[in-house]
Amino acid sequence: MRNENISRCACFSNFVMVKYVKEFVEEILKKHIIIAGVPMSGKSTISQIISKQFGYQHISMDSIIAGIERVFPETGVNSEADTDLQENIRYISSKMALFIRAMMDSGEYNECDYGMVIDIFQLLPQHYMQIY
Repeated sequence: MRNENISRCACFSNFVMVKYVKEFVEEILKKHIIIAGVPMSGKSTISQIISKQFGYQHISMDSIIAGIERVFPETGVNSEADTDLQENIRYISSKMALFIRAMMDSGEYNECDYGMVIDIFQLLPQHYMQIY
């Protein structure tokens, strides 16, 4: 019985979240949406819901950052670096803000119904402001 109640709560919670996200997206209708937050906070889940419900292209910056780390180590982007965590996040955030701005300017996502929804952990407010 307990597992059934948990499942019902989870379904209700997802329904409420989808309803809230739909109202939010319809209200703002931005060409590109960036969702930033701490790990395991639901960024990818919200991004996927927006993508499916509204035709946005979902882009997870975690996989892009992992690719940059492996293929272009000279950039210094290393989410596992043995340095001060805050300093490392500041560095990655500054580089990813430029990367996201270039993606937006490329026009590659103009053919999507709306644009792209990006989820990223390493994006600080001061670097977000450089994008918009």
